Amino acid sequence: MLVTAYTSLRAQSARVVIDSIGQKPDTVQIKICRTATDKFVDRGQFDAADSVLQYALRLATKNGKPAVLGNVYRSMGYLAKQRSEFPKALDYFQRAIALHRQAGNHGQVSNLLVMIGHVYERVNDDTNRGNYYRAGLAEAQQYKLVGAEADALSNMANYYDNARHRSQSLAYSEKALRLYKQINEDWGYHVLLLNRAITLKNAGRLAESESALRVCLAWAKKANEQAVEGAVYANLPNTLLLLNRPAEAATYARLALALAPKSGEALTMQKEAYDVLTRIAEYEGNYKQALAYHRQYITFSDSLLTLEKSRQLIEVETRYQTAKKQAQIGQLATDNERQRNQLLWLIGGASGLMILLGLLFWQYRIIQRTNARLADTNRTISANNVQISQQTDQLKTLMQELHHRVKNNLSIISSLLRLQSNRLQDKVAAQAVLDGQLRVEAMAMIHHRLYQSDNVSRLNMQEYIRELAHELMRAYNFAPADIDLDIDVMPLQLDVDVAVPIGLILNELLTNAFKYAYHSVDKPYLFIRFGPPVDSPATDEPHTPLQLIVQDNGPGIDTQQWGRGNSFGHRLIASLSKQLNGEIHVDGRNGTRFELLIPAEELMNRYAAKSV
Repeated sequence: MLVTAYTSLRAQSARVVIDSIGQKPDTVQIKICRTATDKFVDRGQFDAADSVLQYALRLATKNGKPAVLGNVYRSMGYLAKQRSEFPKALDYFQRAIALHRQAGNHGQVSNLLVMIGHVYERVNDDTNRGNYYRAGLAEAQQYKLVGAEADALSNMANYYDNARHRSQSLAYSEKALRLYKQINEDWGYHVLLLNRAITLKNAGRLAESESALRVCLAWAKKANEQAVEGAVYANLPNTLLLLNRPAEAATYARLALALAPKSGEALTMQKEAYDVLTRIAEYEGNYKQALAYHRQYITFSDSLLTLEKSRQLIEVETRYQTAKKQAQIGQLATDNERQRNQLLWLIGGASGLMILLGLLFWQYRIIQRTNARLADTNRTISANNVQISQQTDQLKTLMQELHHRVKNNLSIISSLLRLQSNRLQDKVAAQAVLDGQLRVEAMAMIHHRLYQSDNVSRLNMQEYIRELAHELMRAYNFAPADIDLDIDVMPLQLDVDVAVPIGLILNELLTNAFKYAYHSVDKPYLFIRFGPPVDSPATDEPHTPLQLIVQDNGPGIDTQQWGRGNSFGHRLIASLSKQLNGEIHVDGRNGTRFELLIPAEELMNRYAAKSV
């Protein structure tokens, strides 16, 4: 009855919904309002959703039953979460929990605890996120609520789905699947099985991943669940590609492209499909087609980035408008209170002496003139602040766009260099072109990180160095198990004109290590350290020197000849070190150890120049 009622309404506004259900029982009206809320939220009509929920709240308060009122607060919490009003969402969810505990609805309590975990996920608070997932699981287990327990375990599996805790994630998902099977919950079972298949793929259990994905695909086709079917088409090619079955992977990637326009995640599906097709074309040696696919991939990646930026801007605007309305309400209350007090004083003065009335009136006029001057001053200050804020936002956006365009141009240059190297017959020339391509990629990686960061002028060196080392390992066909990689990097934020030469120097050193150091070494070892020298006093950057150390366990090099030959890489390292005013020390004993020390004075001079 509820679905039929809502379908017949096809509400275009909150007023239409409320007017159309006025003759129905209160509990039915509340259910229709909650369902309408979900529809309004899906369309982004947050104000309409808030209006129908306020109407439902009045009905539920009048009804007086804790479970009915708890359901309304649950919907209000969901709306607040979608509007990024996270403190409100937590408050409403906690009220709903208290009411459902009072009513003995422990399944609802378990679900609400998990929903609070989702709020903490949105604000990147992993500690509280995990605590509330565990609380929801404990609630379901205490009262033997199989469905709620399966939902909580599914969320725990997602919480632990990372490289460090992958085995725990798989254990939670396995237990949740058994419970879903026990209660014949097909949708929850197969959605979780799809997520588990991705985790299995990341864990290297490829046959199990493929089997799970095919089970999900068979069910999705039978149940006409196109969202699940599209997700399988988007993820199965990654597993098949790792199984060295590129033809099948390409077939499913094209099915994903065909189904994408009907999906709510069209851009994501298209981006992932073109990524797989790019890798397949490269694997098959069809570099022209690979470049075409890669351009499509870049296009959809940019579209997703633009969409995400738009969503963030909408969230910021929503929070701003909410805060503005609250400030206006507070100001109106303050103004009303002040005017009421003033009126009382005037009435009291009127009942007294005329002289006192004149004195009060004179004081009132002085206050009015003072307030007017203050209001004018405040308006001027506010206008100046708004202008400064707008100019700052515009500059930040321009810098992000600049980094974005530079990164895209460098990516195209890198792709062209890679294609050119594959066509060269001279191995020495091909290797030189590939070395140039890796240098371009090292710079592109910096600009990629800068345009994705809120700080458009400073780079997180810890994340960048780790990513660069692993990218070069893959480029020279080293698997993580093949080499003992020891990285000790402080989480420093460096200005881009310091980070770029350091990144290029490190690129050359790591390239030399991967190319020459390990031909006759049974267990390769590579140590990278970046940060203040161990023996330096603890001071804030940029008031301390920085030290870069790269050491391998290869045969070593002749330190007397280092830097004297015609090697472009050696000359590049020397030139970039000179730009940084750094000191180079090379030791060829027990492998090759390269040390670059950048003095604190150089860093301070560069930051002083930036601040002028």
